[in-house]
Amino acid sequence: RVGWETVVDYPGRGRRHIRATFLPSWDENGNLHGVVMRVEDVDELMQAQVELRRTVALLEQRTEEQQRFIHMISHDLREPINTICNFAGLLQQDAAAALDAPSQRYLGFIAQGGDRMRRLLDGLLDYVRLEGLPLQRQPVALGELMSAVRADLALALERSGGQLEVGPLPTVSADPHLLRVLLQNLVSNALKFHPPGVPPSVTVTDHSDAQAWRVAVQDRGIGIAAEHQGRLFGLFRRLRSRREYDGTGLGLASCRRIAELHGGRIELQSQP
Repeated sequence: RVGWETVVDYPGRGRRHIRATFLPSWDENGNLHGVVMRVEDVDELMQAQVELRRTVALLEQRTEEQQRFIHMISHDLREPINTICNFAGLLQQDAAAALDAPSQRYLGFIAQGGDRMRRLLDGLLDYVRLEGLPLQRQPVALGELMSAVRADLALALERSGGQLEVGPLPTVSADPHLLRVLLQNLVSNALKFHPPGVPPSVTVTDHSDAQAWRVAVQDRGIGIAAEHQGRLFGLFRRLRSRREYDGTGLGLASCRRIAELHGGRIELQSQP
């Protein structure tokens, strides 16, 4: 058996990449009496391989650009923002008493703007890093994970006077760090977006079935109108002004990406 690949110029089809094979043919007595030639047209396959190699090269280039972008966020952008925040804080601490009321107000705007920019950079960096992050799947007891989330949000619970109730939850196969980020973002949002004067109440319950693990995070917050729900999980999407509710507009986008990385999805049911 002998095989090879070559390009042949066919009058009816033009140049085609083919794979040719010579196969020995034996008679009933085991004597070689001929050769069968088999020719396969593999032109589409070869073109697909070329396109695949081109795509892989583009992905590698994109990964390198992404790493440079992450480095820029981590160092080149964070350094001046930290400088602004640090010196604004020192001025508020040491020199605020010597400033008149308008100057103190302007200094407050600088400090608030610097802090908001720092949180935006941190959120953007966390989101970008998700793309190249390999999943570390392992059994994760969601009940124990929610205990860690409760501890992370202890200050927010205390300040808001909110309640967090967690029902029995399953053990799932997931990345524990990413799942903690997802659940913390959802509960944090639920604690944040509540009507004035109404303490937030959040419940986390299991609705799993034979097809999927399904966990619900429910609250009695301000709600979201149907016409706004489709764009809620996009980058930097905000439905309320920062004066009403603070935030970066990156938390829910990260939640959706984490769910997708696990082969899952995140859904919303809400009304004002």
